[in-house]
Amino acid sequence: MEEGEVKRFILKLAPVYWRQLAPTEGLRRLCLIGVLKGEKPRPSKWVAYPSFREFGSALRKALEEGPVEVYGSLELHDLETAGVRARVLAFDVDDDENDLSSLKQVYEAWRVLRDELGVSAVVKLSGGGLHIEGPAIEGMGARENAALAGFIEKRLGGKVRFCRKIYSKGRMFRLAWSWHAARSCFATPLHPEWLLEYGIEELRERARDPMVLEWIFDSLRVGAKVVDAGKLESVLKLLAPPAAELKVLALKEKRRVGGWREAVDPKLGRVRYSARLEGYGWVRALIEEGCVLPDGRLTLCWLVLPEAAHRGVITLEEAKEYVRKSLEQHPDKPLEEYLKKLEYEFERQRGRAYGLPTWLSLIYGRKKVPGKREWSGEPLDEAYEHVKYPVLLALAEKGLVKLEPGQLEALKGLTVRVGL
Repeated sequence: MEEGEVKRFILKLAPVYWRQLAPTEGLRRLCLIGVLKGEKPRPSKWVAYPSFREFGSALRKALEEGPVEVYGSLELHDLETAGVRARVLAFDVDDDENDLSSLKQVYEAWRVLRDELGVSAVVKLSGGGLHIEGPAIEGMGARENAALAGFIEKRLGGKVRFCRKIYSKGRMFRLAWSWHAARSCFATPLHPEWLLEYGIEELRERARDPMVLEWIFDSLRVGAKVVDAGKLESVLKLLAPPAAELKVLALKEKRRVGGWREAVDPKLGRVRYSARLEGYGWVRALIEEGCVLPDGRLTLCWLVLPEAAHRGVITLEEAKEYVRKSLEQHPDKPLEEYLKKLEYEFERQRGRAYGLPTWLSLIYGRKKVPGKREWSGEPLDEAYEHVKYPVLLALAEKGLVKLEPGQLEALKGLTVRVGL
């Protein structure tokens, strides 16, 4: 990514940083805007910004010098007393202590948190390694958090090691969506299932891709929570009885992108669509809503699904299951033929992708020019048109695209039911 593009994206992320620094009324995480690696802890630089206005002003000023990283303390401080009232539940899978050639063990750690400790955590690429982050909890300190780290390590037979440095006094934790200067990527939230599909280098590549970053930002729900406080409390009482009664703070949730937007299709004219389709959300919606295409299924298997899986929009297993369900409704060709095409293209596109279009690029039929809002780039390959209109029809049937009666008839005419 070019420096200007990185800085624009960082500025766009300011509200996301702020929700992490000010998760609830009256409490703040100390913040550091800058590059922390290689420096000794310098608490004098850490600031508990009282308002988003002051934080935003500091971020904009820092960006004048170039892209910056954003860190937050794991402790939450009371603005009135300056005392520590809560702590963010956190685990650091550092690459110096773990073999990250496979990330299955990190997924298993996330599962232990969910199934045995009752915590639905967020997994994010930190840059060098991975972070697993829960909500802020009153009555839990660094000692209790470290004890939980040891519990998970033991449950997994030592297959994963958590860095203990983050549990020492005065440590900072890279915020979700922080820029990582050394790796030239963003600390991106991840679907936990991606840990089973991709390696650490593949995740880093996605965290450098502007289109993927936009899609994750718009579509991925980010918000850790305790779903079973009884499980967490019972384990902590056995490991390290907390000094105070545990209380999960009511955090601000990231608002889900919603509403309706408009775009102009060259053949249908103005169409309304759900905002969740933007970026690569249209591919995700096909999978989640079970949108079966009346036409263009084989084209989808070689032109869209493999690259969407490589970019992390969906997993390869999700793509295969989608194809299976599609063939149940339209059994025009043997399932093996579709899966063979999908798997072949998935392997082939490891080194040469076609360029998965975003939603608006698909509608306009042109590639997006990086750094610009207009889709004025060169035309998409005409093969995408064979997918676009069946996709529009399938999404319209699920209520994600709104069409006038005349447009619907025209769309059906553009969708030739040949099952290819």
